[in-house]
Amino acid sequence: QRDQPMEVFVPGTDRPANAYVYRIGQSVDPQDKTAVVHGHFRNEADALPPGTYIQARIYLDTTRVWSVPESAVVRSGNTASVFVEEGGGFRQKEVSVGRSLDGYLEIRGLDAPASTRLVVDGAYYVNGTLDSGEGGHGH
Repeated sequence: QRDQPMEVFVPGTDRPANAYVYRIGQSVDPQDKTAVVHGHFRNEADALPPGTYIQARIYLDTTRVWSVPESAVVRSGNTASVFVEEGGGFRQKEVSVGRSLDGYLEIRGLDAPASTRLVVDGAYYVNGTLDSGEGGHGH
C-alpha cells in the first residue's frame, strides 16, 4: 500500500536507507508473483542514481513485537523459552515462537517491559547451568 515503510539496501553497504512505497505497479507477474514498486527515500541525501541495484524490504505489519536472535531461544520438545536477567541471575520464561526473519525470531507471551534484558547468546549454556544448579534460579 502507498506510504508503507521500506528499508533499502545497496549491496556492499551496511547501512539501510529508510524509504516508503510511493506507487505499486498495476500488474503481477504470474510466474514469480512479483510486482513493480516505486519508492521514495525519506531523506533525499540517501537518493541513489537511476538504475542502481538495490534490495528492499517492505514492512507489511508495523506491530511492535519481541524479536531475538535464534540463539536466545531454548527449545525442548514442544516448548520454547528464553532467559530473563533477574536479581543477579536468570529466570527461564516459557514463550511461543512466531515469525522468523534473517536469524531472528518473534517471541510471544513474554510479559515484560521493553527494557528487560535477555540472554541472546549462550542460552543453551545458561539452561545447562540452571539444570545443574550452578547459577541463577529457574522457574
